[in-house]
Amino acid sequence: MISILIKSAIVLAVAACIASVLRRQSAALRHAIWTAGLIGALLVPLCSFTLPGWQSSVVGWAEKAFQRDVVSTPPSQASIAIPTESAAIPSANSIPVASSQATGVQSSSWTWSQIGIAVWIGGATFGLLNMLLGALRLAWVAIRSEPVTDSRWIEMAERVRQSLGFRRPVRLLQNQTSHFLGTWGILVPRVLLPASANQWSDDRAWMVLGHELAHIKRHDWVVQVLAEAARAIYWFNPVFWLAYSRLRRESEHACDDAVVRMGAAGTQYAEELLELARTLRNENSMRSPILAMAQPSHLERRLVALLDPALNRLAATPWSIIVVALVAIGLTLPLAAVRAPERASEKVVAPALSVSNAVSEAPPVDVPVELKASAPRHDTPTVETTLPPAISTARELPKEEAPASSRAAIQVQPDSPVSTSQTAPVHIAKIVVPSGAEPRASAPPPIECRTSPVIQATKMKETKMALGSGPWHINADQTIWAWDQPYIAGAAVNTMWMKPANEVLVITGRRLDGESAPLRIQLAKDSTAGYIATAMTFPKAGCWEVTATAGSSSLTYITRVDAQ
Repeated sequence: MISILIKSAIVLAVAACIASVLRRQSAALRHAIWTAGLIGALLVPLCSFTLPGWQSSVVGWAEKAFQRDVVSTPPSQASIAIPTESAAIPSANSIPVASSQATGVQSSSWTWSQIGIAVWIGGATFGLLNMLLGALRLAWVAIRSEPVTDSRWIEMAERVRQSLGFRRPVRLLQNQTSHFLGTWGILVPRVLLPASANQWSDDRAWMVLGHELAHIKRHDWVVQVLAEAARAIYWFNPVFWLAYSRLRRESEHACDDAVVRMGAAGTQYAEELLELARTLRNENSMRSPILAMAQPSHLERRLVALLDPALNRLAATPWSIIVVALVAIGLTLPLAAVRAPERASEKVVAPALSVSNAVSEAPPVDVPVELKASAPRHDTPTVETTLPPAISTARELPKEEAPASSRAAIQVQPDSPVSTSQTAPVHIAKIVVPSGAEPRASAPPPIECRTSPVIQATKMKETKMALGSGPWHINADQTIWAWDQPYIAGAAVNTMWMKPANEVLVITGRRLDGESAPLRIQLAKDSTAGYIATAMTFPKAGCWEVTATAGSSSLTYITRVDAQ
């Protein structure tokens, strides 16, 4: 988003520089340059989404300057083990060690970028509402206006239209209660005359019609509406305000030049323009999307220009328009295709804890052990102690006698089953040591959750660009894409998928590091589109393998699910 705003501003800034360099050229040429810059700036977002991109580090710094990441508490894991002087020796029916995880609470807050977007939307809405109110006011005036039936005005408008050389029909309207003077419209443009127009002289009427019909021939009203809409949307950017003001000023200068080229004397036209501005001052100050002839904001500059006999008043030739358009295209398209370099996503995986690590790192602690030598062969020594909650791996301790000098971390469950998510103290109960029994082979080591790598990429076909650039899990032939999410056990997390169109997406999942209920999937109604949103609910925390199939395509990836 930031890069698009910067690119649009660059296009308009280049147009401003070119127009400033060509300030001795005609107003019509400068207006064409500003128009090309405005259209290019408005087309930058569309071209950025449709054109193939090429990465450049030049635009990356601006995005970093305007964005602020949300600082959240990272997931934390803690393991508290009480080591003993003697090793833990479970019996044949001893229960495997339970495991549990503790996860940090994600903190969410308004970022600066979100606040900026909210303020931008509010300002754009205000500007567009102002445009709408002006259009409604103009529509109200137009509805109350009547077509001009005076033959003098109709014949004069026809002569001026032929002199300017365009064929579009023009409607002359007059409002008896308003003093508007201006033009608007596209297919059937209209010229609104004030109530006092019937008392004008033929010279003034001819000059007024020449100015207004020149606006119609040049399509100035359409350009000005686009400029006002762009200013409302990009209200925070001063370049768009400058473009709006310069387009209106240059269009008035260009139409004044057209009247002078038709044969009007500059001094006489300046006198008539000054008188019209004095007469219509109150009405023209009201906001409306009409191109008013006698606006006081640019009146002084226009009068000075009319009295300058050496001023360039030529119209923009077709060849000059083509050159300006080609320059605008050559600037807009490559600039819109530039992308900021993608940053590789990083996933922090907490290291799995093992019994061997606990044994090697735990300091020695003396725990009293009572051995009954006179007991029968199958009598068991007992160790009574209490352990705090600990995160450990599902590994069964080896069954063997331990020398008195050995050190071990004891993490076991009580006699009654305990859920993996409980954090109650764990008591060691009656560890059986059969005399003379052979050491039993230890259980396989715990599974290390090796999560699948994610990719920053954007799928250009069969989906909307608004889906973003990831991070994604993507299969080998790039037909199935899954958005990587921070999953929480028991919570339905929305996940975006992209798949082959007209294929039904089937998603399954299994837990790799323990037993669990199956993964619950809730698909959107339209499952045949090229993209679909799902609600994925993992019953338990741990390491999960997710498999998705759509027709002959399949995707399998491993992800970590945090506890609540």
